[in-house]
Amino acid sequence: MWRKYFKLKGLVPGKVVVPVHGTIDFSGTVPVETCKELYEDDWPFLDITDEGKQVLYGIETQAKPPVKKPTRKRTSRNKTDKPE
Repeated sequence: MWRKYFKLKGLVPGKVVVPVHGTIDFSGTVPVETCKELYEDDWPFLDITDEGKQVLYGIETQAKPPVKKPTRKRTSRNKTDKPE
């Protein structure tokens, strides 16, 4: 459940030795309270998701607008259009 609210950055999910908390296995279940403590202590390998900000701290995040793919204009491929 912690993965809904937090994400690892710069680490592969697995066992990590954390000062104060000891060894934590991020490939399994980790209490959300532990992740919240690590995040509040500015642990550099843990980042909060938008849902985590909303649920844990009551911060409303703005929805990101959908990404619009750029389109290319079609050009004429007729040989008569080429200058000589």
